[in-house]
Parts: sequence; structure tokens; C-alpha cells
Amino acid sequence: RNRGITKEMEGDLKGACSDWKIAASLGQEGPQQWASTQCKWNILSIDMTPGFGSGSPRKKTKTINDVLFQKELKIAQALIESSDFASAEEHLKRFLQKVPRHEGALFELTQLWNRQQGYQQTIALLASSDSPEKMSPALTFNLASAFESEGFLSDAIFAYQKILAIEPDNHSALCNLSNSYRKNNEFD
Repeated sequence: RNRGITKEMEGDLKGACSDWKIAASLGQEGPQQWASTQCKWNILSIDMTPGFGSGSPRKKTKTINDVLFQKELKIAQALIESSDFASAEEHLKRFLQKVPRHEGALFELTQLWNRQQGYQQTIALLASSDSPEKMSPALTFNLASAFESEGFLSDAIFAYQKILAIEPDNHSALCNLSNSYRKNNEFD
């Protein structure tokens, strides 16, 4: 259910619908209602859904790695649902060995680490990236959250500002930025 919400926020309605249908099949009522109301779009409207806060449509193209990732993601999600976090982590790491720097796998892995308070792992993986300036806002958000949780408030503030420069309407980043400023005693 939560992954479906995240995917909807990122503009991936097709992925959100898939996740909601999985959650509905597991007996969750909220996702069942969302799937029945939100998932009546045709493929063209899904493919042209605006990006997460970007305001401009983008055509989504699927690579073979994206198709493989969707299959691997479902397995990882099932492991997470059964509270087998270690196996889910290993599953995502194995996929990243096959397809290094896959955006979706990196997002899921760092989100899993952040949920388990593995903030230093997230920082080590994302901050040492070959091109952190090219990271998506979603990955940057995971990194910023890890920075904030570890007390690296200046780094968190910089990362949240980077997100807001791309997505000015990203309310989660704006809220977390204000919290980081407050924690860092910056009240301008």
C-alpha cells in the first residue's frame, strides 16, 4: 500500500495500481478502493503522467532491466510484507549486482534501510555515488532523511533544497527542510 502511494506521488500510476492490487489481494480495504477508482486509466494517460512534482509530462520507456526489476520488486515486497527484511535486502542487493545503479532498486533498498534506521548505509551508498548531482529527487529525499536522522543537518538542508529546486511543490521535502532548520537552530 505505501509503495503504491509513493509510486503515485512519483507519477508512476501504473506501478501504483499494481501495488494497490497486490495489497487489495492481501485483504487491505484502502488499496482495494484506490485501485478501483484510480486504476481505470488507459495506458496512454499513464505513460504521460507528469513526474513527481515536475509539472511536465514525460514519456516513460521500459527497458528490459525495468521489466526484470518489476518482477524482482514484487519478490522483495512479499519478503517485506512477511517481515523478512534481511532477505528483501539481499534480494535487492543481488539485483543491484546485476544492474548497478538501477534507480528503482536503489530507492527501494535505501528506503528499506531508512525504515530500519540503517541511515549510515544509505549515506554510504548514495553520498559516495559517482554522480550525486544527477540523483533523482526520490533518491535525494532518502539521502536527506538519512542525513537528518544521523544529525548531519547542513547536509540534510542542502539535499532538501536541491529537491525543492527541482520540485518546488514537494511538501514532504519542504516540511523536512523546515524541521532540519529548526533542529539546526537556523531561524532566518
